[in-house]
Amino acid sequence: MPRRAVAVIGTGTIGRSWIRVFTRGGYPTRAWDPDPEQLERAWTWLKADLKTTRKRQGLRKAVARSQRELVTRCATLEEALDGVAYVQESAPEDLVLKQRLFQDLDARSDPGTILATSSSSFGLDQLAGGLGGRHRCIIAHPLNDPHTLPPVEVHWDEQTNPAVVRRTTRFLLQVGQQPLPVRKHRPGLVMERLEAAVLREAIYLLQEEVADVETVEAALHLGLGLNWATQGPLRALALKADGGLHEHLTRYAAVYHRIWSDLGTDVQLTPELIDRLARQVGPTQAGVEPQEYRAWRDDLVERIQRTKTTHQLGAEDGAG
Repeated sequence: MPRRAVAVIGTGTIGRSWIRVFTRGGYPTRAWDPDPEQLERAWTWLKADLKTTRKRQGLRKAVARSQRELVTRCATLEEALDGVAYVQESAPEDLVLKQRLFQDLDARSDPGTILATSSSSFGLDQLAGGLGGRHRCIIAHPLNDPHTLPPVEVHWDEQTNPAVVRRTTRFLLQVGQQPLPVRKHRPGLVMERLEAAVLREAIYLLQEEVADVETVEAALHLGLGLNWATQGPLRALALKADGGLHEHLTRYAAVYHRIWSDLGTDVQLTPELIDRLARQVGPTQAGVEPQEYRAWRDDLVERIQRTKTTHQLGAEDGAG
């Protein structure tokens, strides 16, 4: 049976990427933007990106054409919302603009349509407080660009219908994304807060002339970034000691406290917190022992490095 259409509202860099995600997943996708020129720019980008994917990743011409044909560029919001099952709002991060847009989405869409926002800056009460359809509103925040990076942070609150959370999670999985549940709202949610923390320190090091741009960039993409490509920061630290995360944090708590004090960060590695983190991370990953996990990590890092070496920026088969 044909899948029900979905709508992308706002077709900037995030919105146009969502179009790729949904059409790649086989969903008819309605696209609308209050700026017709922006909508045309998104359409031009979409065709060019499909062409690039054909060239570099071997996407078949027929598949690219079928994905392109799933897109309908809508002249009005009403046309975009007519009968759709899911809406992904991706307007600029302007609270007043988004509030007005959610009022329109709630008033003009079917009562059972899920209203999702790509925003990480504003909570659901800020965006949709007081709406009759408040229960069907949810945050589905991607990392730019979602058609390349699969994680999507899914945040809801006590006013969100649990069925909306389940349907949103299932839908994101169906289109190839990786839903990440976020229990509490903080500006930036999880991914952007982590990114902002690293960015803040990178800029500080440059501001204070501790190192130059090349050193800071290399420290991340040749060092920490390679390690974090295989696991997150806590499990990466767990591999630094035979006793896992508990041993590492206990041994180096004073070192981290000195660095965090310099950063102005109010985090204290108390024994209770170390115990809790170590229990959550666990002694193993994916059911394998630490030595096997290290071997897997080392092999994967070497493969990534070889891939980077053979796909240098500017080379004919790797430019982009």
